[in-house]
Formats: sequence, C-alpha cells, structure tokens
Amino acid sequence: MKIKFLNVPDDLKQGLQIMAGEFRFVITDENPEYVIDVVPCEEDKVYAKMEKGSGVIRYAKKIRFFRGLTRLLETFSEGKDSFVIEETPYFDLNGAMFDIAQGNAVIKPEYIKRIIIEMAKMGLNMLMIYMEDNYVLENRPFFGYMRGKYTEEELRDCDEFADLFGIEMIPCMQTLAHLYDSLKWPVFNEFKDDDDTLLVGHPETYKFIEEMIVAASKPFKSKRIHIGMDEA
Repeated sequence: MKIKFLNVPDDLKQGLQIMAGEFRFVITDENPEYVIDVVPCEEDKVYAKMEKGSGVIRYAKKIRFFRGLTRLLETFSEGKDSFVIEETPYFDLNGAMFDIAQGNAVIKPEYIKRIIIEMAKMGLNMLMIYMEDNYVLENRPFFGYMRGKYTEEELRDCDEFADLFGIEMIPCMQTLAHLYDSLKWPVFNEFKDDDDTLLVGHPETYKFIEEMIVAASKPFKSKRIHIGMDEA
C-alpha cells in the first residue's frame, strides 16, 4: 500500500515511519493509492476520515494521531474506502503498569519498545515500569546486586522512544518497603527495620530514599513519579 501524507510535522515523522513498518505501507509522493492530510486541532479526540482515496486525520495530541492512523488502516483492511471514525477519550492519562521486579522478571528494553508500539495503536498514553531495585544506584553496588536491572541509558532510550508516539513514561518505584532483595546484604543493616523495610527515623534512610528517587526519575522526561509505600 502506498500512502502520501500531507503536512506531517517533524515530531510525528519518526513514529510514522515505525508505523509504516508495522502496517506494511510505503510513505511516498510517487503514485500513491491514498493521500492523507494531517491536521492539528484543539478538540482532544480521535478523528479519521476517508473518501475514495483522499483522507484526513485530525489530532490534538500525538497519541490521538497514532490511534486515528491505526483505526484508519484497520478499516482499510475491511475493504471500506469511505468512512468516518471518531473516538472520544474519557481519560486524559490512560495506560498500564508492568511489574518487572517480582521474580526478577526484567523484560528487555526491546520488548518495552514492542509494548509501546502496541499501546500507541490502542491510544494509550501512559506507561509505568514497576521497579524495586532494578535500576542503577551510583555508589550503592549492593542495590539490586545479582538482580536484573536497567541502566540509566536504557531507560532514557525507552522514554525517548515512547515520546515519539506521545506516550508518557512515568518512573515507578518503592520508597520504604518491598526492598528485601537489597536489604538482605549486610551493608544495609544499619538502617533497615526488618528484612523488607527501611528504618523510619534513621537519617541514612532519608538519604537513601532521596538517592533512589533521583536515580529512578532521572532518565525520564515526566515530572510525575509513582512512589510506592505499600505494606510498609
């Protein structure tokens, strides 16, 4: 399938190329089968229209464009050539959290990117990767020792990839408990309360928590952070 896109802004081009590979269409100006105009608008909804080879996708956010593109291409596959698609999102922020800490089930960055692409197709614009000690803490070599983890560069790369589609990656961590796999090492004995929990009131605890928050949030553009304090 050959498609010509009109007025594509720079911040959509790379994501659009990725979707071309996903849906097996060619972006071209030469002898296109379809011509689609990309039109920014203020109304936050998914809108795609096609009328016998000529179409339009309107969007207020990047994620709405990719959802509209997905719906348009899916409708093509049903053999329809004239249609209007509209979806009204009921949430400003909607997505998923994947727990990679339990059982040391750290998924590869390449698979995180695979998840991001599928989320873009579904119009989901938020992703959290739940980490306990699965990221690097400088000067704390026993934090997550012998556990699967992501480097700062790997997390930043995933965040940049998500941003191509308008998906916000939000750091998701623990701050007081659920830290057994690190606290089992003697180096943490001074400021742990029990095998799973940090010692409230100890000055070193708050220094450690600050280090975790800084390290967990640094790779991401988001100004949000999910701070877990469950079962503490």
